[in-house]
Amino acid sequence: MTEISFQPRIAWNYAKTWLLFDIIVVSIDWIILFLAADSDAQGVHRLSKTVRLLRFLRMVRILRLAKISRMSEAVQEQIQSQAANIHYSLFKSIFRLLLLTHLLACSWYGIGRLSGEEWGDHSWVKEIDLTGRTLGYQYTTCYHWAFCQMGVGGIAIYPTNTYERSFGIFAAFVALMTFSTLVSKMTSLMSSLNKLKDEETEQFRLLRRYLIYNDIPLHLSQRIVRFLQHGYRIRNEALSAGSHLPILDLLSQSLRGELQLERHRNCLIEMQFIQQLPPENRQTIQVMQKLAVNALGDTVVAHDDVLFGAGDSAEAAYFVQSGRLNYHWGEEDDSDGGIPVSRNVWIAEMALWTPWTHLGDLVSEDVSRLVVLHVEQFCKCVRESGECQPAAVAYAKDYVDELKSRNSNMNDLFISRRDKQPARVSRQASMHSAMADGSFGCCRGFWRTPKTKTNVLPMDG
Repeated sequence: MTEISFQPRIAWNYAKTWLLFDIIVVSIDWIILFLAADSDAQGVHRLSKTVRLLRFLRMVRILRLAKISRMSEAVQEQIQSQAANIHYSLFKSIFRLLLLTHLLACSWYGIGRLSGEEWGDHSWVKEIDLTGRTLGYQYTTCYHWAFCQMGVGGIAIYPTNTYERSFGIFAAFVALMTFSTLVSKMTSLMSSLNKLKDEETEQFRLLRRYLIYNDIPLHLSQRIVRFLQHGYRIRNEALSAGSHLPILDLLSQSLRGELQLERHRNCLIEMQFIQQLPPENRQTIQVMQKLAVNALGDTVVAHDDVLFGAGDSAEAAYFVQSGRLNYHWGEEDDSDGGIPVSRNVWIAEMALWTPWTHLGDLVSEDVSRLVVLHVEQFCKCVRESGECQPAAVAYAKDYVDELKSRNSNMNDLFISRRDKQPARVSRQASMHSAMADGSFGCCRGFWRTPKTKTNVLPMDG
C-alpha cells in the first residue's frame, strides 16, 4: 500500500475545485431532512411541495459528471493499440449520447410532474395519464420523447404550459448543438477504423503477392509474415518501445534522461553492478540516465533469428523483455533444442567487463523484444563518472576472477553470484591498485588514459 503524502496540498486543491459544489449538494439534503423531521400534520401539504421542489434541485449534482470526462481520458491514455483506441472513443461517444438523452428524459418528466402538482398547471403527464402507468413505461416514454428531440422519429407528446414549452426549446437547442457534433465524430471514428483495417489488409495482400512472385519458400514466407504482423501491431501502438515522438525533441537534456531512465529502469536494476552503487547518489543517477539515453536501445527479432554465434566478438549485452530465446552451447544443447533463456536477465554481461568471444549461439524461437546495451557506450558513460569509475574497475576485477574460477562451465549465460559490496575506494587508490596487479585487461576501457592493455580472454583461462 502506498502512503499518500502532501495532504495539505490535496486539501487545498479540493477546496479550490469541488468543495463549494459539494457543500451546496449536501446542504440541500440536510434541508430536506430537517423539513421532513419538523413537519406537523397541518403543514404536511405545504412542506411536501417545498421538499419535492428541493429534491428536484438535487439534480444539480449531475454536474459532477464532468469528472467522468477526466477519468475516461486517463483510461484512454493507458490504451496502446490504435484500433482499440478508436473503439474506445467510439464507445465513449455513444455513451455520451445515451447519457445526454437520459438527462433530458428525466428533466422532462420532472418538469411535467412539478408543473402539474406544484404549480397547478395542466401538464403533459396529466394529458396522457402517465402517473397511473408502470415505472418502466414512464421511463421509456420520457426517453422516447428525449430521443425524438435529436431529430430521430416522432412522438405524440407536446408541451401544455409555459414551463414545458420553455424546456422543450432548451432541449431542442441542446440537441442542435450536441447531436450533430456527436454524430459527426462517430462517423469520423468509423472512417478512421475502416481506413486502418483497409490499410493493413492492402499492405499484407501486396506482401503475399510479392513473396509468391519471387518464389520465396513457404517456411521463409511464413516467418516474414508473422514478423511483419507483429511489427505492424507494434508500430500502431501509441507508446511502442521503438517509436520516436517528435515532440520529445523539445525536452531538455535532463528531462530526456529522466524519461529514458524510467523506460529502462527495470533492466538497469537487474545489473548487479548497478545494484551495488549508492541508489540515492547523484552521480549514480546521472550515470544511469546517460546509459539509458546513449547506451541502451530496443530491438525486435523474428523467429529463428540469430543474435550472435559462437566465435563472434561480443559488442553488446542483451536483456530479454518478451518472447522466447534458446541458447545453443555444445552438441548436446543443439540436439535438445538449446537452453531456454529466462526473461528479465542479462545475457553476455561479461562483455561489459572484459574482451569476450561468444561461446554459443543465441537463437530466437518467437518474435521477441530485447534491450541492447552497447559495450563501448557503456564504458564511456561509466568512465566519465568520478565515483562510478573506480567502483566499475573493482567490480570488473572481481567479476573476471569469478569468471576464471568457473572456467569449465563458462558460457554466455554466466551470472555472477557475488553478494558482497564493492569497496568504497577513491579513484587514485583504485588506479594504483589496478596498476599494481596488472588488471587493465578486465577494466574494458574504464580508464581515461589507458596505458598498455593486456586482453584477458576468459576462455583461455
